[in-house]
Amino acid sequence: MEHGKKKFVSLIAAAGLLAACAGAATPLSARANSAPVYWEGVNGTGPVLIGDACPVEVASEKLTLEIPDLPAKHYDSQEQFEEYRACVTAEYAFFNPTQTDIAMMLIFPFGARPDYAYDAFGAEGSGQDDTARYRITADGQDVQREIRYTLHSFDAAFPIDLTDLISDEKRTDRFPAADTPITEYRVLAELPQTKRGRDTMLFVELSYNPIRTRIFAGGFQTYFEENGNLLIGYDLPEEGSNEFVLFAAGAQPKIKAELAQGDGFYGEDRIPVEGAAPVVQTEDLGNFEEYTERFRPAHVGEVDFYNAVSDEIDRRTNGYGFCSFDPATLSEMKLDRWYRYSLTVPAGGTVVNRVTAPLYPDIIGNTYRYEYLLSPAWQWADFGTLEIAVETPYTLEDCSLDLKQTSTGYALQRDGLPLSELTFSIRYGNSSPNEGGLFYFAWGLVILFAIPAASLIAGVTIAIVFGVRAHKNKKKKNTKKSP
Repeated sequence: MEHGKKKFVSLIAAAGLLAACAGAATPLSARANSAPVYWEGVNGTGPVLIGDACPVEVASEKLTLEIPDLPAKHYDSQEQFEEYRACVTAEYAFFNPTQTDIAMMLIFPFGARPDYAYDAFGAEGSGQDDTARYRITADGQDVQREIRYTLHSFDAAFPIDLTDLISDEKRTDRFPAADTPITEYRVLAELPQTKRGRDTMLFVELSYNPIRTRIFAGGFQTYFEENGNLLIGYDLPEEGSNEFVLFAAGAQPKIKAELAQGDGFYGEDRIPVEGAAPVVQTEDLGNFEEYTERFRPAHVGEVDFYNAVSDEIDRRTNGYGFCSFDPATLSEMKLDRWYRYSLTVPAGGTVVNRVTAPLYPDIIGNTYRYEYLLSPAWQWADFGTLEIAVETPYTLEDCSLDLKQTSTGYALQRDGLPLSELTFSIRYGNSSPNEGGLFYFAWGLVILFAIPAASLIAGVTIAIVFGVRAHKNKKKKNTKKSP
């Protein structure tokens, strides 16, 4: 499978705001539709109000999407990645109709790095900072903010819950808990010389109480329940010794490993390989809290990373306590990033909050799909006017709103919010302009026309050669007949 292809929804790096007013109560959430994609963009949303008691209104929203170029599907370096300049700027005029100053805590989600920037930042994540491309101001002055991290949302829903997603405390309602012991199991297996060339797998059988134990592992080919136990199957390469790693949180399971051959690897027709006993080694890794610190990226806070690992284990654990996930593989590339900052709107006053961020669309083949959620703004006390401008030389396709073409792109002005989100596509020829598509297209034309042209030239040459020879032979015959 080509690197970077994923099947989950993504949204553009919209200037989303999640606000919690002082004294606000019930958290709300926003959801987005899902569609399969090949290259993932960046999650984002419009303003979402957490707590329906906050009286702050959005007097106006001005949304500007500048798309002078389209992203490439692959970047080899951060320098190449930074040459891409498309961005979105959202400007919100927050109005306080009360006679009391209102302090708000705002969260701006700017998502994980886009899928197509994966190699630019390294397979295991990177400490390289790309946040210089983001700016947040209040009445023209830069706003101090902190970066927070949460587990990347892989499903259709994009929940925004200040009390659940971003917390200043480590999870206490999940298993494993912070003080749960972690044990590592290393299974060493080598395929006997006499058995090479045949289908052989390593099977690790585990017996445990799923309430008191969590098993998590990655890199396996199959797993299933058999006779009340969990079996994890690993492919076994034909050369050299092999090492497979899995972990247990909580009470240690009973573990047994064996090599087996056969066509049925789901409980039937397995034949154990004689004379090939795998070796199981165990190591105490401390408690769960200490364990997560072993592979925490330097740029991610301890609380945020601990909670992200806990969330991922909880999300991927099935009904019998098996988690198809190796926690050590949770890199910074798999985390959503958020800015958290405070904003005070004075009594009877207005504060203009401006957010600028890069635009990272989903890429489906040669189609670039943009989506900006407008509906979360319904949750503010009131909403005034909406102005949208898409500044681009490209032609928009399948636009959900009636944007009118202008000298610089497309635009829309209206009172209130529309019932639909802003979505549109841009289709670019046969390839993205940033990845040499025209070069390969040109070579394709050369090859396309060169082959028949060469055949034609060869055919004409052969015809001429045979024609000349025939003419000479005929001339010789006529010479011989002459007296």
